[in-house]
Amino acid sequence: MQFKDNEGREWKFKIDYFELSKVQSECGVNLSKALDDEGASLSALMENPFDLLKVMACLLESQMKERDVDFESFGRSLNDEEVVGEAVRALIDAILNFSPADRRETIRKAFRKVWTLGKERDQIQAKRAIDLIESPDFDEIARKAVEDGMPDMATTLSSGVSDSPEK
Repeated sequence: MQFKDNEGREWKFKIDYFELSKVQSECGVNLSKALDDEGASLSALMENPFDLLKVMACLLESQMKERDVDFESFGRSLNDEEVVGEAVRALIDAILNFSPADRRETIRKAFRKVWTLGKERDQIQAKRAIDLIESPDFDEIARKAVEDGMPDMATTLSSGVSDSPEK
């Protein structure tokens, strides 16, 4: 339930009814329902970095005030994928700790499995992207993107990434 930012400051999420109410009124996010729809609400939050940052800052507001850290400084201190991952994990753990005791351990196990699978998926996609970039086919894909007006290089590359690296 805690993480360190890029400045080495340690932050701890604690969720209670007051914090839930505050997050809902200030951020428009109902964390109490985050686990009720099979994690869809939580997943949507995790995929929106702007809302995620607002929710984290809202939950950490009193700690930020104690340390004289403003919203911008806090946001800038989360500039590393590993740090953000730890912050997200701490937030999820805090949400899980607030969930009903009879469901808590089952939900925790499911999220750990999903988290691990997500990280494995990300590693596979990164390896495929690197393999594609290092392959002789990359020059042709990039050339075609330029010839087509380069509509969206990321889309062009991701379409190649989903294919097997052994072309």
